[in-house]
Amino acid sequence: MERTNGSPPPPGKTSPGLWVPLVILLAGLATTTLTAHLEAERARSQAESRYQAQHQMLVNLVRAQQWEKTNSNDGEAGQSNDWLRPVIHQALPENMGVRVDTLARHTKQPLLHIRAGTPVDASRTLRSEIRSGDNNWMLTTLPAEPFLEGDATQAATRIWANGLLITLVGVVLSLWLCRRLKLATSLGYKLREQTRHSDQQINNLQTEKNILRQALNDSELRSRDLVALSGGMICELDEQGTIGFASPQTAELIGEAPSDLIGTPFEQLVETTGQENFRLALASARSDHAVERVDVSLRHKGTETSIPVTLRILALQDPLHGLAGFRISASPTQGH
Repeated sequence: MERTNGSPPPPGKTSPGLWVPLVILLAGLATTTLTAHLEAERARSQAESRYQAQHQMLVNLVRAQQWEKTNSNDGEAGQSNDWLRPVIHQALPENMGVRVDTLARHTKQPLLHIRAGTPVDASRTLRSEIRSGDNNWMLTTLPAEPFLEGDATQAATRIWANGLLITLVGVVLSLWLCRRLKLATSLGYKLREQTRHSDQQINNLQTEKNILRQALNDSELRSRDLVALSGGMICELDEQGTIGFASPQTAELIGEAPSDLIGTPFEQLVETTGQENFRLALASARSDHAVERVDVSLRHKGTETSIPVTLRILALQDPLHGLAGFRISASPTQGH
């Protein structure tokens, strides 16, 4: 298994991606400011055009009424200016004042002066001369600040309110996503750390397994070498004394191939005169849990002769099931 190289970098203390809500905030403020300015200028331009049209309407209204009164049959009505106030007052919009002066004589007393409800902007007054017969008047309109700036202020306020709301929603949403990203990053870091530790443990276990396997192979090779050097044979029997494994030395000692002995009772290899002693040795090994030694003769298949051997018998114990079988070594006696 591939070893994990190094430890993953730990997540920072702050949430990643905080530049996103900052960009949203700056972009929202910039866009709102620009849009509010453009809309305010548009509303201000429309208010200026409306103001000029209102001024011209008052001029035309006064001119028409003045001409009508001058050419009426009633001469006194033509000379009187009492009609001026109700006509202008009816047509005058809110937040705009008007002043009518006569140019026929030098006087500071106006013919009509209707004041606006709020202070006026003197820099935006409009004046128009009205001539009709012997009358020569100057009509001046006096706009108040709400008349020219009210729509612009309302437009800017609405845009700022909407823009700030949208920007705030975007910032809060992006901060929430940054928080989720931080949690996901922390979780990913923990998982990577756990994976790294698990990989390290698996690698350690794999190394230990390889060491144990090598030790087992060395032990098995050593056992085989010792068996081969001893000149004897090794067999493993089940609880009934049937051969389950035989070492290759059986071919040399008794002329039997190891594979031919699998499933054969070991007692059949012993000469009849030694079978009783063999059974007693098995019983003693089972009860005493010690290595039992017995001298018997084994039949040699090829020559039909007997081979005197010394058997060493060890009972194999299973903690759960008790007797698990026997392990037997057969070594030729001295002189054979």
